[in-house]
Amino acid sequence: MSHPRNVKTRQEAKGGHWPRPWLLFFGCIVACGPSKRDCPPVAQITQPIINGQAAASDAATVAIGDVDGQIYCSGVLISAAGRTFVATAAHCVDLSAYIFGGVDALAPQFVAKVSARTKDERYDSDQRYDLGLLSAPDIPPSWARLPLSDERGSLLGQNERIVGFGLTSLSGAPAHLRETITVTVNKSDDVNFQYAQDSGGPCSGDSGGPALDPKTGILVGLTSSGDIFCRSYGVSVRAWWLWDLIAPLDPGECPKVD
Repeated sequence: MSHPRNVKTRQEAKGGHWPRPWLLFFGCIVACGPSKRDCPPVAQITQPIINGQAAASDAATVAIGDVDGQIYCSGVLISAAGRTFVATAAHCVDLSAYIFGGVDALAPQFVAKVSARTKDERYDSDQRYDLGLLSAPDIPPSWARLPLSDERGSLLGQNERIVGFGLTSLSGAPAHLRETITVTVNKSDDVNFQYAQDSGGPCSGDSGGPALDPKTGILVGLTSSGDIFCRSYGVSVRAWWLWDLIAPLDPGECPKVD
């Protein structure tokens, strides 16, 4: 069974303590007008990658958390349809309050409040279509954004570079640094792709972080789930499904976040 890779449950976030690795959160769907496609994206926070390396140049990858700077998930800034969004995992959306930019979420270069959010209405308990979008108007205009891939072919055998703010070990220590690791896809369908991570890979807090084509830097996926100990396999969702959430509709139809 796959487990979402965000850091805390809502109750644990309020209590201020870190969860055990298997206590993970399944987000609730947030309605947005007549269709989830009407809303611009919002942000989320995460923890560092196991056996990864520092990701100093991946400025578009951001952390997502709360007003106290607690990190829950990762996200990535994208530019599409003439707008800026924060793409993340659907199961992270309800934990999103602030976006933190920079290599260290505890010493961010910018903090932007989430103003609107949506998630894919097809998201289910099997973690398929685990996609969400956030809006945060105070993200610096000059901050890095990534192009969004429309690649729909098989990714089998391809290398993908994962970036995130997730756990670097299972000790439970809070994570706050942006890290990266390259994995090889061993299963691929039209929605998800999977990779072995016995030598390292994403873990709790990396949910919503990008999977990038290592040659072009194009966003091809978002970290979604994996085994509870982060030692066997990881799953990412295909990024091109984000186009279903980026329909150029009136953002005024989307709810605001206090």
